[in-house]
Amino acid sequence: MPAGGSIVIENSTFSSNTAGGASGGGAINFSGPASAVPPQGFFGNALDIHNSTFNNNSATTGPGGAFALSSFTGAMFLRDCTFTANAAATSGGAVAITSGSGTVLAQDSTIFGNTANGAAAGTGGGGLARTSTTAATVTISNSVVSGNTNANAPDILSAAGTTTTVNFSAIGSGTGFTFSGTSGNNVPLGTNLQLGSLANNGGPTLTHAFSACSDTYCSNALRSGPVPRIRNRS
Repeated sequence: MPAGGSIVIENSTFSSNTAGGASGGGAINFSGPASAVPPQGFFGNALDIHNSTFNNNSATTGPGGAFALSSFTGAMFLRDCTFTANAAATSGGAVAITSGSGTVLAQDSTIFGNTANGAAAGTGGGGLARTSTTAATVTISNSVVSGNTNANAPDILSAAGTTTTVNFSAIGSGTGFTFSGTSGNNVPLGTNLQLGSLANNGGPTLTHAFSACSDTYCSNALRSGPVPRIRNRS
């Protein structure tokens, strides 16, 4: 999508797609603003991805193994999503925002087992990368961003100007970004979550479930309120 627009994705799977161009985005490449006046049924100023899985997609030259955004303004919402086994040549094994003032919210989502192969300064983010230097926010809530791979920033890369807020979540490595002052109630960095293989765990798409994590541990360490909040849609 070269000139912005609107996206709503729900109950969908994007698997084994490849992008060879420098702009990346193995499954989806979006450039420009999210439409302020979208068609009926779409959300204004937002890209909404819900209850979906991005698996084994790759950007062989550029960023964003599954999803790449450039010159992006608006908000990207990832709700109840799984990103796994995606790979990018540079930054953002799963998701990369390379330019623009766009924000990202990952809620009740799992970003696990993705790889960014960039080694140069300013590249990385095995799971999620916001390399745009325009001020904006990355918000992670009730989610897993862990078990991803990159030499500079294994899980999250946030460029200068990005405020990264993480609450009630499990992050593998803190290298590559700084927790904002309003972050808290997170599982200790690097906790072995013992996620199972991608499988049918009862939702509309394949997900990773906690394979050996006891109900007591999950409900006490990964919750906000009376029920577990990192659900992995299992």
